[in-house]
Amino acid sequence: MPLPPAEWYGDFEQRENGVGSVRYLQTRIQNARAALEGENWRGKHIGVVTGAAMGPLLPQVTAELSAATGAHFEILSLENTLFGSSVTTAGLLPAAAVLSALRDRDDLDLALLPAEAVNDDLLFMDDVEAHDLAAQLPMPVRLSYDFADALEEKLESRNVGMKRLSNFPTVQPSGGQG
Repeated sequence: MPLPPAEWYGDFEQRENGVGSVRYLQTRIQNARAALEGENWRGKHIGVVTGAAMGPLLPQVTAELSAATGAHFEILSLENTLFGSSVTTAGLLPAAAVLSALRDRDDLDLALLPAEAVNDDLLFMDDVEAHDLAAQLPMPVRLSYDFADALEEKLESRNVGMKRLSNFPTVQPSGGQG
């Protein structure tokens, strides 16, 4: 089923509710395409964490990301382990669900986590801090609202701590390789 054009959604006021989310992401990637192209991500394997509601819709978005970056994107559609399977939004995913999905994923060069899943203090719904989660993962993670925000800059070396990129935190694992 084809999506309406971007203009149909106005200023995307309802995207937090899912209305226009896919078209918004596509538009954001198109607008950032020049910054996304190049060798920064070519050949990288990037996990995209999301809730069950967006999982089936994201291939439309990751296809455009792959074309722009040369990276392989794997959609990781997670069930909400805190509130149950009826809660399907990415913004309510607990850190425990993310940890369970990513802790053994040595094959990923980066994981993109939904920025909506943490509050202003970088706490997930289950009161786990983003840095604490990252310390348990084998890859760096970046919080992202629209993919372009997290991918416009190259992945930095795996140092302990958090770097600010495009106003969104990159959280590095503490035990990563240099």
